[in-house]
Formats: sequence, C-alpha cells, structure tokens
Amino acid sequence: MEITQFYQASFFCDLADITPKPELIIDLTKNLKEFGLIPSSASELVIGDRGVISTKPRILLTSQRKDFTIRFGENRFLIEQNNYNNEIMSVDDFVLKVKGVFGILYPIFERKGKRLSFVTSIQLDEKNDKILEENYKKILVPQSIYKKKTPYEWNTRQVTTEDFRIKDNIEKVNIITELSRAQGMLSEKIPNKKANRLILSTDINTHQGNISPRFDSEDFEKFLQQAIAQFKSLKTEYGELLK
Repeated sequence: MEITQFYQASFFCDLADITPKPELIIDLTKNLKEFGLIPSSASELVIGDRGVISTKPRILLTSQRKDFTIRFGENRFLIEQNNYNNEIMSVDDFVLKVKGVFGILYPIFERKGKRLSFVTSIQLDEKNDKILEENYKKILVPQSIYKKKTPYEWNTRQVTTEDFRIKDNIEKVNIITELSRAQGMLSEKIPNKKANRLILSTDINTHQGNISPRFDSEDFEKFLQQAIAQFKSLKTEYGELLK
C-alpha cells in the first residue's frame, strides 16, 4: 500500500512583525474556527545581522490531532498536513483546505508573496528485495562493488525548471524530485513494522532568482493547481517505471 507522509504548502513573505500577541491569536482563532485549530507558539531560529543566531517566538496553530498545522515563520506561512495513524486526505482535498485557510489569512495580513512552494513525500508500494534491486538498476548504473552487491539504501536527486503561467505572468519554477530506498520503522496501525521501501519526494517552488513581492492568495491557488498536476504526472510516471 502506498503511503503519503505529508503535504506542505508555503507562501513566502515578510512576517517578521507577526508575533504571538493575545489580540491577534484571539482574532485568528475566531476567523479559523471552522478548522478547529488550537493556538500556541513555537521558537524559530533566526539568523540576524553579522550571522548572529537567536530564537524568536512565532505563532503556531494546530489541529487537536496535531496532523494539520499552520506556522507563521519570520519569512513564510507554512501549511502542513501530516499522516495520522496511516490516514491522510487526498492531495486535491489538501489544496481545497489550503485555499480555504489562506483565503481567510491573506485579507488579514495582506502581505505579497515572494516565493511559493509545494512539497510532499510518499512511501511507494511495498516490494520484495528482488524487485527493489531491479528498480535500482532502472534508475542508476551500478559501478564497482555495487555491480555485485546491490545497495540496500540509495538516493538520487534531480532538479530542473519549468514555466508556470500565473495570471498574465510566466513564472520560472524549480521541479525537484528525490527517489530513495530506505529502511527503518514504519508508523502504521501494526506497531514496530519494518519498512523497506522506495520513497518519492517532490519539491516544486518558484525560482529563487525572483524574490520581488508579487503573489496574492489567488496566485497561490493557481500555483498549487499546476504544482499538483506536475506532482501527479511524476508520481504516475515513476509508478509505471518501477512496477
């Protein structure tokens, strides 16, 4: 069974002045009531002038099960849905949830976004060692000892760019894919079950070469729609290759 570990959407903007203040937390809790979020705060490491590192309190909103979180970092809104007891919503439902949440947040703060991102990680279907070794040879060309002794852990990373259309603008977007084989403990309803799987991770984000404030909540939604389409395409193609 394929297991999605998390979805994460980020709207990068200047939030340095948004700190845990009682009146703001009350306002956020009231406006986001339908999502059942519990307010708190968390420390964030901040690199200041001359490389001085300090910690600052930031606003954190979390669901009762702690599977859905909104973090107000110094430089971004981070909205994350985690797997809870081997249960997680579909990626399309996640985008709808982000749309609902951010549609409320954006009018409150009205901060133009500098960059946008969507990140996810999936444990692909379980396979036996023979098939996992065949998958490895489809992705990488073994060298030296690895021709005789197939690695039981490995990782490969690819990065390229694609153009997304957001309103009337063409945005250069990084498409980052990591595929790895990893072993360890898998958090499932069956306790202490060992994992020996391929993990597919994607990070789709607007290019770092442009950090001018230009995105609004509608742009965020348009970006996520295209990012999800790209993610689904990658997942399908890797799934066909690694049967």
